[in-house]
Amino acid sequence: MIRLHSYHGTQNLGDAIQSLALLRLCKELRPDLEYGWVDRDNPSGTDMSRVLVNGWLNEQWHFRRDGAAMCGVHIADETAFRRANIVKMLDFPVGSRDPSTHELFFSNGVPSEMIGCATLTLPRYEGRRSGTIWTDSKPQGKRLPPFLKWSHKIPVEVAWEAQLAWAKDTLEMYRLASKVFTSRLHVLLPCIAFGTPVALTHIPPNEERRFSLAKYLGVEVGTEPKVYDTSELAGKFRAFTLKALNRLSPP
Repeated sequence: MIRLHSYHGTQNLGDAIQSLALLRLCKELRPDLEYGWVDRDNPSGTDMSRVLVNGWLNEQWHFRRDGAAMCGVHIADETAFRRANIVKMLDFPVGSRDPSTHELFFSNGVPSEMIGCATLTLPRYEGRRSGTIWTDSKPQGKRLPPFLKWSHKIPVEVAWEAQLAWAKDTLEMYRLASKVFTSRLHVLLPCIAFGTPVALTHIPPNEERRFSLAKYLGVEVGTEPKVYDTSELAGKFRAFTLKALNRLSPP
């Protein structure tokens, strides 16, 4: 069984969105495998022989160097990198989610590929669209068309399976929307993948490193909703993930 990250006690729906996107991709690439979950922040008591490490890699996370693959990871800063003692634990290439993480690994002698986020591999949608959504951003303007105000902040007590269901319904809204305005990375990236016109209204304070992926994709803050082509980067993520799965569980 290949295990992906689950999250408990989180207040950010984006964690479940990212894991859900990776699970979808894994099932597409290797439908012959079974998939399960490991709590990112409390992995004790779980079989760690095959773990696909994804998302925000914090200093509390521990893994077996002979039983893990890193696919679309982010590290906040040099301090967290040092505390996690990652250099001594890695003997395999890392798939970095953003340029800042890629440069951090590279400058410390760890082989890294800039592959982006699993959400960029969500399938393009070419059908009918309707509705405007503002997610965790304050609507601007005196005469706005009707819109839905949404948030990715969720109660900490929401169970993991409920988070996944919530994430699935939220992604479907973004997929069908005409326009989306947001300050959330894991709203921006799924919309880009779906082909939904999206605008990044602002970058939250102290999150420039995490949003370096947006800049890499050519996203400018404050512009009107746009459609982006990220098929090349999504292809890199797919290829890297397939290699990771094959290494963890040879065909």
